[in-house]
Amino acid sequence: RSFGAGTDARVVSRPALSQPDLDARHWVARRMETAGLSRGQIDGMGTVYGSAGIDNAPALLMGSHTDAREQSSWLDGMLGIAYALEAARVLQQGGAADWAAWSVVDWQGGADRFDSLTAPSHFVSGALSPKGTQALWDARRGAGLAA
Repeated sequence: RSFGAGTDARVVSRPALSQPDLDARHWVARRMETAGLSRGQIDGMGTVYGSAGIDNAPALLMGSHTDAREQSSWLDGMLGIAYALEAARVLQQGGAADWAAWSVVDWQGGADRFDSLTAPSHFVSGALSPKGTQALWDARRGAGLAA
């Protein structure tokens, strides 16, 4: 609740890749280990992920995002992260690692600061193909994320 909190405890501002967002992502990475997931990894785009269970098995994918537009509800994105971490903990404690696999992901959304090039969930879901990504990049003429 404190990441990006202002004077109103119900409202936060965690723009994508801002310090409050990065602090929240590091917090999630630390919590992944206590939920029985492999050490939380943060990739180059800011997406956090951790896994548990059988290697190379189809996995249940759970998660949400920690970035939030200016003046958002403190639960924006974080509620889904909290549910996913709790589900991972219950799966681990229940012995599901012997017969299943699961992952928790804190997606880098970036809708408030960047375009679709920063939405890893688009790639995983198939909503954005490699060809579509190239078209977006070409349209931006290599201007980069800061443009």
